[in-house]
Amino acid sequence: MRYRGFGRLGFSLAAAFDTDPKKIGQKVGGTSIRSLEDLEIILGECQPELAILAVPSEQAAGVATRTIAGGIQGILNFAPTTLRVPSGIAVVNVDLASELQQLAFRIQNS
Repeated sequence: MRYRGFGRLGFSLAAAFDTDPKKIGQKVGGTSIRSLEDLEIILGECQPELAILAVPSEQAAGVATRTIAGGIQGILNFAPTTLRVPSGIAVVNVDLASELQQLAFRIQNS
């Protein structure tokens, strides 16, 4: 949420969500963390096109479904699972374990 590259590339974070009561209400990088219970309300207000999903795998499908119902057209998925979404919804999966494996391979073979 503090990544400065978003702004340089023309992206702004409209909202952030969590289920941890200790995090709700905190501000990180200028964006307030909201309760996941408020997801549909906030999506309706902000009308973002893209979402970054960084949730446990068992929660990913449900959260993705809710964001898509709220108007999201593209998801950057950090959850360690493959999302099944309707056609017309773009998903880019980021598999950190795979990326780390590629990095280790490059180091060993350089």
